[in-house]
Amino acid sequence: MKWFVILYLPILCISVFIFLRAWYRYLNLKEDFRNMLPDSEKKCVNAYFRYHLYYYRYDNLSKKIKDELVRRFETLAKYDREKADQLIRAEKRMWRSLMVMSVSLAIGLFAFLPKIIK
Repeated sequence: MKWFVILYLPILCISVFIFLRAWYRYLNLKEDFRNMLPDSEKKCVNAYFRYHLYYYRYDNLSKKIKDELVRRFETLAKYDREKADQLIRAEKRMWRSLMVMSVSLAIGLFAFLPKIIK
């Protein structure tokens, strides 16, 4: 059990750190774009809704999602391409670290909950 804790806690702490750093960067870039963009295009700044994996199996929906992502990136890139790249990267980092955090929390609860309840 000691080795589990030694491996578990650093992974959880690192994923939380990466998430918070990416979230801070995302909020700063989002604010910059909100100040740059006209009112009609401000909805492109919001985080892209991630569909469940089974949606990507359908060709029509997959094509629609890709088209929306390309349109969003092109709209943001018209105003500042470098910041648009950074915004998309920050969203991806947030999503990935959120997945790692949720899996590690689930594993931790599964491992430690029986000991806490006793």
